[in-house]
Amino acid sequence: CGGSQELDVYAVREGGDRGTIVYFHGGGFVTGDKSDITGLGNIKRQLARGFGVVSVNYRLADPESGENAFPDAMADVAAAVDWVRAHGADHGLNTDVIITAGGSAGGTLAALAGTAANSSDPVFAQLEPVDGWMSMSGVMTWKGGENSEGWMQAWLGPDYEDQRDVASVTNHLDSDDPPGYLAHGADDTFVETGNAELLEDEVSLLNRLLFWRWRGKITVDIVDDFSDGQPMADNTGHQPIGGANSTVMDGWFDDVVERSTEPT
Repeated sequence: CGGSQELDVYAVREGGDRGTIVYFHGGGFVTGDKSDITGLGNIKRQLARGFGVVSVNYRLADPESGENAFPDAMADVAAAVDWVRAHGADHGLNTDVIITAGGSAGGTLAALAGTAANSSDPVFAQLEPVDGWMSMSGVMTWKGGENSEGWMQAWLGPDYEDQRDVASVTNHLDSDDPPGYLAHGADDTFVETGNAELLEDEVSLLNRLLFWRWRGKITVDIVDDFSDGQPMADNTGHQPIGGANSTVMDGWFDDVVERSTEPT
């Protein structure tokens, strides 16, 4: 597989044994590698809060040769999560709670892993439900803007028009989804903030239609100011992990664990 189906395991440092975060790197669906964890930021910080982290490679698209990576990348996402479930405990991971996370293109994969597991489309047949999903500046829909269309076209290749709705996270939101968290920089020049706004609109619509039956709490953090309302000068661009509200993010992780481990 040329390294496209390999992963790295980061063991819990402290804070108990609470679950595992399966992380997918960014790179516009055409580049990137699991070994670059500089952008993990608050994700990596969860190692001190009781979570193990698994950083995953997946098959990439090659626009020059016309080779797309959809749905191959989704099969790799499914395989990675399945591996964690089957073998994670052998590597010191708690597999009782599994959360997918990712940045940019990886954020799209993580969000689809969380929202499309119950889809009837055969593209996602291999996905098993996870306990939560987190996306940093992921492409939530091809409708997010010209850049979003471009990234989707690179990923889907000649199947773009046929598969763009299938590959859009906003088309898979429903009341059975697990909790989700989307952080997006207000000054993102790579993936338009419109992605977060369109997802937020869809969540609001579902909330109005489903009322209290909406089980999965979606948190949307458009990063543009500090918690006290003062403007933020830095960390408001693409994958704004340094500017994301760490207190809210930590609370979201805690909520996922509580929801996933409470008696039924």
